[in-house]
Amino acid sequence: MRRESCSSISPNGATCLSQPLAGNWHLLIGRQGRDSVLRPDRARHIRGGCAWRLGALEVTLRATRPTSDPSSWVLRAIITNQGRREARIDSVVLHLAGITAAAELEALRSPGARVFLDSGGLGGSGAHDLNVPAARHESHGVGVLVDRDRTLALAAGFLSFRDAHVTLTLACDEQGAWQTLEARSDFINGGRIKPGRSLRSEALWLRRCESGHEGLERWADAVTRYNRLPAPRARPSGWNSWYAYRLTITEDIVLANARIVADRFGEYGATNIQIDHGWQDRDIVGNWVPNTRFPHGLPWLAERLQDMGLTLGLWTAVSQMSEFAPFYQEHPEALLHDASGAPSVADQHWYWVPHGRTFTPDPTHPLGCTYYRNAGRLVRDHGAAYVKNDFQGNLLRHDVVPHDRTAPLGPPLYLRAMRAFQQGMGPQMIRHGCNAPLNVGAGMWDAAWVHRDIGNPRDDWAELGRFAHELACRQHVNGKFYWCDPDYLQVGQGTPNETRARMALMALGGGTAFICDRLPELPEEKLRLISRCLPGYGRAATPLDLFDRDAYPRIWWLDVETAWGSWAVVGVFNLDDEPVEVEVPIHRAPATGDLHAFEFFSASQFTPGPLRRGEPLRVSVPARDVRVLRIAAMPEHPWVIGTDLHLTQGGVELERVRWNARKMTLSMTVNRTPGENGNVYVRVPAGYRALSGEADASGILRVPVGFAAARESCQIAFTGRSRRIT
Repeated sequence: MRRESCSSISPNGATCLSQPLAGNWHLLIGRQGRDSVLRPDRARHIRGGCAWRLGALEVTLRATRPTSDPSSWVLRAIITNQGRREARIDSVVLHLAGITAAAELEALRSPGARVFLDSGGLGGSGAHDLNVPAARHESHGVGVLVDRDRTLALAAGFLSFRDAHVTLTLACDEQGAWQTLEARSDFINGGRIKPGRSLRSEALWLRRCESGHEGLERWADAVTRYNRLPAPRARPSGWNSWYAYRLTITEDIVLANARIVADRFGEYGATNIQIDHGWQDRDIVGNWVPNTRFPHGLPWLAERLQDMGLTLGLWTAVSQMSEFAPFYQEHPEALLHDASGAPSVADQHWYWVPHGRTFTPDPTHPLGCTYYRNAGRLVRDHGAAYVKNDFQGNLLRHDVVPHDRTAPLGPPLYLRAMRAFQQGMGPQMIRHGCNAPLNVGAGMWDAAWVHRDIGNPRDDWAELGRFAHELACRQHVNGKFYWCDPDYLQVGQGTPNETRARMALMALGGGTAFICDRLPELPEEKLRLISRCLPGYGRAATPLDLFDRDAYPRIWWLDVETAWGSWAVVGVFNLDDEPVEVEVPIHRAPATGDLHAFEFFSASQFTPGPLRRGEPLRVSVPARDVRVLRIAAMPEHPWVIGTDLHLTQGGVELERVRWNARKMTLSMTVNRTPGENGNVYVRVPAGYRALSGEADASGILRVPVGFAAARESCQIAFTGRSRRIT
């Protein structure tokens, strides 16, 4: 796929990561119930790999160091059919035992070591103890092992997901010591190889890193390079109808909310009005034409939105076909079937009225493939610029029978259907994958749902914690595979502390930014809360304690950089029922200058003086709440320490900040929607005094800002210290 430098494989020699195929290893080829074990001592050694003869098959295992990252290894098996008949391969398994004995990885076999596992789906990812007796840790993407001190990591993961279902297994012995690493590619319904053609296993990537977070980030970068993934074309933002209205959504409701979005939030890039489930015929799936609640039709609605500077977005679930849809009744032959020859049921009882069963259109059938393309054309012809496609997991089932009996199942079938759908939509459509396979869909979607539904605010903090954990487990792919969707912000329901937690998760999530309230019913103070999260910053926070906890991470660290300064925004979460004190490491903060912390929601300096470098910041958080701190190095003259205008506290709303030492003035340019108001907070060091306004006892000056226009400039004059330039 790309140019890679090669290193030879030897069956002997020292066991170390610098040579992952030294020591004890073998390759296993599964063929229709028969497994063939290929060992290195029986191999022919070729440049960059080993080769075996297996009947009419030539099997090669290549180990290469990519030129883009020579500290990593990429391993892949290639099976070539040199016979006269078609061959079928069911699985390819690379079994590595020698790597666990590498001296450089010894710390991973000690107590306290942890492993991050990637489920490849919405739930099930996270970190756990590694060395557990008889444990078999499984990942369907990347696995990252870290030592007790979190200074050594081994990252192992698949780079490709196109042709096979992948499983990475880390097995421990009865005493709890990590013993083997196994990489498995399963070709569902068989990987068929015609004479003279080849079949490749999915590529395995290995790398030693200095931390678990480095391992996750480098794996995401490696997948992006290996597959030449295009960057997401947009980071969509706007309003979604689902949590607010569900199946009561109407044309008039959409327009009423859209007017407020255009007036209050359009300047922040919130320009998409996405109608969720409930716009289509009889609220069923599979017939993508509007229902009677949209009497003027969707093209008319799209034009009205365009007049406001907005675009139309639509929800679909194109792989789900209701038994009440015309296509099901007219073309049952174009659905995936079960072993008995009947259409295979995807869901026995669809979640919403009129309920009923759902089935899966078969992309290997000509009519099924045409259905997917036509569904894409329909939403485009409705005037949509953005599509959220939901409930896609039924395309990955292994127990279905396609029209083309030789077609591979799993990821290949999924990709076949979604490519037909996207072909129908055309290249300009912004695409959101919801309930989609998160690794298989890399590069296919501009945005992706990476967690369970957060749902309406309801004081369910255990569920909110599970949601936060699932969001944190995909932060390393955010902006690379797609933009991660942190779900929809609601501020009109729930307690103030739950609203704070949801605001912080959206702001620190760093991906898409959609709101989901009944906007015409919100009081002014609630509408202002929404603007504190918009626009999204476009960079994901790092969950610092992801590897330390089985549950959600408490510490989310976001580095903010602007033309006039840099700082960290740190969310400290306590979604539990008892207060906690969290130790926040500050070694990632700016290296020079006194560090000060300012808390967003209380709009106050968090500590009375500068933070002590080399010591963690102790943050007390009440039960079921969050603190959002701005940690910045403060100069010796007056300077911005925070704002209450946006959770990044200067990352998007402060365009320019400048200190003039000769004139003793601090000037700034601030942007928000006209009609907004808020405050910028300035730290006034001892020896300075503002000519207008008084600093509080902690030396913080509140500077009110009102917005008659989208940009306002202000200047604060000071007296005090000598007028030397600083």
